[in-house]
Amino acid sequence: MMWLMGSDDWPLVGRDGMVDTIVRHLADAACDGVFLVGAAGVGTTRLLDEVHARLGEQRRLINRVVGSHALREVPFGALAHTIPGELRSDGGPLDPLELFERLRFLIGHPRTPAHRFITCVDEVRWLDDASLGLLSQLLSGHLSTVVATLHDDDVLPPGLEAIERSHSIRRVVVPPLDRGEMVALVDRALDGPVDGSSAHDLVSAAQGLPLHLAEIIDGSIASGALTTVLGTWTLRGAPTITPRLARLFDLRLDRVSQRVRDLVELVAFAEPVSLDALDAAGWLDAAVAAEEAGLLVTIDDTPPRVRLAQPLHAAQVRARTSPLRRRAVLPRAIDVVAAAPRPDDVVRLALWRLECGHDVAVAELERAAVVARTANDFETTEELASAAVARDPSVGTLLLQAEALHDLCRFDAADEAMQRAAALVGDEFNLLRLHVVRHRLLLWGRHDADASVATLRQAMEGLDMPLLRDLARAAIANTLVFGGRPRELPAVCEEMESGHPMAAAAMYFPQSVSHMTTGRVADAVAVAREGGLCRAEHPDDPPPPPPPLFAMWLALSPPR
Repeated sequence: MMWLMGSDDWPLVGRDGMVDTIVRHLADAACDGVFLVGAAGVGTTRLLDEVHARLGEQRRLINRVVGSHALREVPFGALAHTIPGELRSDGGPLDPLELFERLRFLIGHPRTPAHRFITCVDEVRWLDDASLGLLSQLLSGHLSTVVATLHDDDVLPPGLEAIERSHSIRRVVVPPLDRGEMVALVDRALDGPVDGSSAHDLVSAAQGLPLHLAEIIDGSIASGALTTVLGTWTLRGAPTITPRLARLFDLRLDRVSQRVRDLVELVAFAEPVSLDALDAAGWLDAAVAAEEAGLLVTIDDTPPRVRLAQPLHAAQVRARTSPLRRRAVLPRAIDVVAAAPRPDDVVRLALWRLECGHDVAVAELERAAVVARTANDFETTEELASAAVARDPSVGTLLLQAEALHDLCRFDAADEAMQRAAALVGDEFNLLRLHVVRHRLLLWGRHDADASVATLRQAMEGLDMPLLRDLARAAIANTLVFGGRPRELPAVCEEMESGHPMAAAAMYFPQSVSHMTTGRVADAVAVAREGGLCRAEHPDDPPPPPPPLFAMWLALSPPR
């Protein structure tokens, strides 16, 4: 399998109708030209190339020039390769009026507007003044039309402003591609099937910009992040940013003040950031300037939040930040995130505080570890749980550490943590909690359903509280349905004794799964619906009293 093309040979997707529209404009007597306007990376150059090819197929008189910053001060610099040799002076400068007259003679008078000469200009803002003057003369004489590319944030030179103001120039806005079109680009560019989550990550990183997608795929293949696994293209880790794409981001930063660049750096670490928090920290004016420069966007959230317009830009900023600079930025990131945290911000706040050497409460580390494990981020879970154990080796912190180590396949270390936790058990709640974790490790880690049931039965022998025994039975029920023994579930249901709604809620899930695996789909749906209503009566936040029992109910919830 192979990468079919480089980023300069990108296929055209989702633009056919736009090409037709541009060609019709150029054939209209009332139109002197078309400016293709879009964000950097949206594909205006690729669209111009397609228009040029279409016009060539129609045998239209056309040429193509590229504006360049390097030739901005050179008269007719961008046009030099298109000027016929017989029009060049003998070593002296070209006379603009003589050049126009001789070009008018060569072009002749078009029979119809559809036969006008067509000049295709990429990066028209960089044409020198002499070239813009000649273009204006050709347009005024109805000898030529123009189709040119512009970025939506370009500052137009006076000569180009005059052309747009004085002639009938039509702007065609080139929008980002939608998600379906971007996925089609990925499929056409790569030879072979693409893993669904990998395609999602690539498309999400590119934000509808074909050039960015091409560069991301180029870079990710070159770095080894995107490769084939069993015949399927798979992305391992984050997409890779190429030097070319990095330069595009740098150009945008070069146009703003140092204050705005400092804000971009802060948001790259802390996004999404509450707008109120930025305002309180004195960043609002910089945020407005960053938004006007296309570097920052507002997310529709409560409260309103902002992030960098390009996710890859944020990744680039973070990757380039030195350890010392990172140490200087993180305290500010902690302040703005902690001012209006989202539920899952507890994870990064805890990690940042650890990195900065701040005091972090054990309760915060435990809470962060639980959230990280819910997101299947096992490395982070282990880091947070181990930090909690180092501060307070309690049953709770040791069990969190044991689960994280087991998820990372560090079985000996997990067993050691379990043994340390067992030595600290001194009440019914922690006894059940210990055996619930052991049951999970046996069921999901070692696929030993019999041992899983046995450890829960052992726990029940030491429990006096009916609710706790029922919660153990709910865990047994989960073991039976996922261990291939759903027909044994009714016997467990008959053992339930507390009548507590928390125990009932814990049983709905295995009951629904049992019905589904035994072909009783309607019953499975009905039980699942009833269970959803029951769970809604016990929302996660705030927890119903007593909190330890609610925590146990969460611990017995099915793995996510």
